[in-house]
Amino acid sequence: MKRTPQGDLPDVRDGLTRLERVILYVLHETQHERNGNNVPTAMLYGRVVEKIDVGIEEFQAALVRLSRPAVTRVPAATATVIDRAKRHP
Repeated sequence: MKRTPQGDLPDVRDGLTRLERVILYVLHETQHERNGNNVPTAMLYGRVVEKIDVGIEEFQAALVRLSRPAVTRVPAATATVIDRAKRHP
């Protein structure tokens, strides 16, 4: 599937990009097929590539972002808005 610039922007609902959402979906489906067992990264990459055009480096970077706590995944601009809202209730 072809990628669009809009797909690289985080969703306002949860901060996930389209690539991150596809990774999580494919991971869930593959874990289900494997009866809850761990999914090898190479297998996950192969299945993600079937759904979206992504290089190995970008895939690895997305996995690193997904492994961080949700608070650290918030884009800097959004974090600034949140900080301002906390200071000025």
